[in-house]
Amino acid sequence: MRYFVFLALFGAALAVPKSHQRIAGGETASIQDYKFFADMQYSWAGVVWGSGCGGALLTTRSVLSAANCFLGDKKEQWQVRVGSSYTGTGGSKHPVRRIILHPDYDNFHNDVAIVKLEEVVVLSSSVGLARLAGASYILAEGARVTALGFGTVAAGGDLPEQLQQVVVTIANQQTCATRYQELKEEGNNWPTVQDGMVCTSVIEGDVCYGDIGAPLVSERDIIYGITSWGKLCGDKDLNTVSTLVPKYVNWIVEVAENP
Repeated sequence: MRYFVFLALFGAALAVPKSHQRIAGGETASIQDYKFFADMQYSWAGVVWGSGCGGALLTTRSVLSAANCFLGDKKEQWQVRVGSSYTGTGGSKHPVRRIILHPDYDNFHNDVAIVKLEEVVVLSSSVGLARLAGASYILAEGARVTALGFGTVAAGGDLPEQLQQVVVTIANQQTCATRYQELKEEGNNWPTVQDGMVCTSVIEGDVCYGDIGAPLVSERDIIYGITSWGKLCGDKDLNTVSTLVPKYVNWIVEVAENP
C-alpha cells in the first residue's frame, strides 16, 4: 500500500516506501531539484558567514538538521540560507530563533535537531518543503538514496560553491555495526551503531567534511536520513552513518509543528 499523510500544520508528509525503490566524488546539483535544502551557515562573530552544516526545510519556520552541528553554540552564530544552489549568493537568509536538540542526544546517538527561524520563509519556485519518511518507511539493503551538501569535495579538499549530490546505497547494518565495534575495541572512542542509525556504502562518491546535518534523500524529496558521522570520506570498508529519520519521525513532527 502506498500513501502519504499530510501533517495538520504544514506541508511535509510522512511516507511509506514505494515498492522499488560533489560531496566527495559527487556532482553539482540545482536547488530546483531539492527545493527543501537549507544551508546552515555559521559565523564566529556574526560578520563572515560560511556553510557549516546542511538541513532540510520542513515548515516555513522549522529546519531539520543534526544535533552535533550545534553543540555549545549560540543561536546568533547561525543563519539559514534557502532557495539557492550556491552557498555564498542567492536565495534568502534567515536568522535563527531557537535550536532544539533531541533531549537524549549523546555522542552521536539521537543525533537530530530542529532549528526554528525568526521569520517565515516564503515558498517559491526555488523554496519548498521536504517530506519525512514515516515510521514504516524502511529501505532494504542495496537501495539507492541521494546525499546532499556543501561539504568538501575530498578529504582535506576545498569547499564547493555549488550544492553537491551523490548516490549511495543502504549498507548491511550488522556489518557496519561490527566494523565500528572492532574499532572501539582497538581503543578508539567511536559511537555504537544502533537502531536509530542507518549506514550507507560508497558507489562512486560519499559525504565528506561539512555535510553533517544534510539530508539523505529517497524519491527526490523524502528525508530518510540525516548525515551524522563516519571515519573517512569515501571509505569503502567503513560506512558513513546517518540518523534514521523513521525512528525519530514522531519527535520531529511534534517539535517542528510547535511554535
